[in-house]
Order: sequence, then C-alpha cells, then structure tokens
Amino acid sequence: VHVGIDTVSLDGEHFSSLVTNGDKVNAGDLLLEYDYNAIEKAGYYPKTIVVVSNTNDYKRVTVSSAKQLYNNNEMFTVEVEKMKLIITKDYEEMSQVAVEYLLGAMNQDKLVNLCITAGKTPERIYEILTEKVKGRDFSNVHYYNFDESHVLEGSDYGVTMTELKKLYLDKANVNPENIHPMTMENYETWDAYVDSVGRFDIIMMGLGGDGHFCAN
Repeated sequence: VHVGIDTVSLDGEHFSSLVTNGDKVNAGDLLLEYDYNAIEKAGYYPKTIVVVSNTNDYKRVTVSSAKQLYNNNEMFTVEVEKMKLIITKDYEEMSQVAVEYLLGAMNQDKLVNLCITAGKTPERIYEILTEKVKGRDFSNVHYYNFDESHVLEGSDYGVTMTELKKLYLDKANVNPENIHPMTMENYETWDAYVDSVGRFDIIMMGLGGDGHFCAN
C-alpha cells in the first residue's frame, strides 16, 4: 500500500503509521493515518496505490470493477489453489510418491528450503531418499525441523532433530551448514528467521495412528 505519488520525499511528514512490518492485521484494522489536504498542499497527488506483489502464489486475483470504493468495500479477492489429495494403495507407494515430490523440489536450480519431521511415517521415505541423494550435489537444499520436543540427555538436539539425523541427514551426508535446527534457544524468533530465508518449498509431516501429527 503506497499513499500518494512520490510522497516518499516527504520523509514521513503528514503520515502516522499504526502498524509495523511483520504485524498481523484483520479486515477493518486501521493501518495508518495521513493528512490528505497537507499532502496535496505540499504539491503531491495523494492517490493510494495497492499492489499484490506475489500474484504467483495465488490461482487468481480479481480486482473490483467498482469505480469508487468506500469503507469496508472489497478492493480485490484472491483465490488459492485447493489442496490436492493423492490416495495410494499402500505405505510403499505413498513413500515413493513422497520421494518424487521431494526430489522435484530439490532438483530446482535455486535455494530450496525443506521442512521435515521424524517419526514412523517417513522412515521409508528417508530410506529411499538417502539412496537417491547420497553422493550427489544438493548444496542448494536446506533442512528445517517441523516440530521439536525435549532435548535428549547427552545430546545437543531435541528428539525430532536427533531422529532426523539418524534416519536421514547423517546417512545422506548432508552438510551441517545446510541443517537449521529449531531449538529451545531460538523458537521465539523462529517465524521471523523462516521469513528471512524465504519460507518453505515443502513441509512434510507425519500422521500417527491416533490422528496426531508430529509432536502435537
């Protein structure tokens, strides 16, 4: 959202921001206040520009056809892709399909962030994936643990990362610099850290027999 043409030259004069970068807002929340007349008197055109800069993340962005908008009017709507459900015949086929999706992401010519977890569900996935990636250059791929539990005695890591290293990361010879553990020391800043690295390309979770996912 940008209020006015070239108003950045005012260096904040006549504007009062009510939110900061990273704040979560809801429909109807007041974002900023500004003096329309003062901006116009200073020689600037106070037209407000709203740009959706990540349209590729959505299936469709539809802009309102209204000539004039008022308070609580819809300016535009965004439509997201529906989740695709893939049903496999058994655990082995599910594991093979999951590996195909992971490798599809990993083989991209760019930084790839994978958020993965441990547990019984992905054991076979890691067996197959280890054979596929071991000895190959996947220096573009970085790993993050989806969840974490208590730190094990005698270990530097929590339960999830300890298991991930045992099931996959160590066996596949993943460079430690490409492994980013969530810990008791950094969990409070974890969301901001993930935002700073570009978020995740794939999040892989397990589902327990009682319906639980990961450590929840």
